[in-house]
Amino acid sequence: MEYPDHNGPPAAVNVNVGPWALVAHRCLCRTRTGERCKRKTRHLSRVCYQHRDLYMPEEILEMVNRRRPRCQAITLKGLQCSRDGTRNYVLQYCTQHYGIHAEPEVQSD
Repeated sequence: MEYPDHNGPPAAVNVNVGPWALVAHRCLCRTRTGERCKRKTRHLSRVCYQHRDLYMPEEILEMVNRRRPRCQAITLKGLQCSRDGTRNYVLQYCTQHYGIHAEPEVQSD
């Protein structure tokens, strides 16, 4: 991805991660027939190379900035869960890990 003035990524992009992730996700776009694209991508916008050509660089950057945060849970292998966290809760856990890490409800007498 080319950046304006070739001074590197804008401040909104996390430089440690860059535009690429370690985990591949299925492209979010639709094909001409209306079916979801079957290509996998590691780009943080979650749009494959073919569909990224349809967007302006500013739109791709906006997609990267709007992504949902990753689940904060650590798997048994010691790696961070690759699922999307949910914004409904204070802690960012996916639906699989939220029940494990949620505080038990306190019942008053």
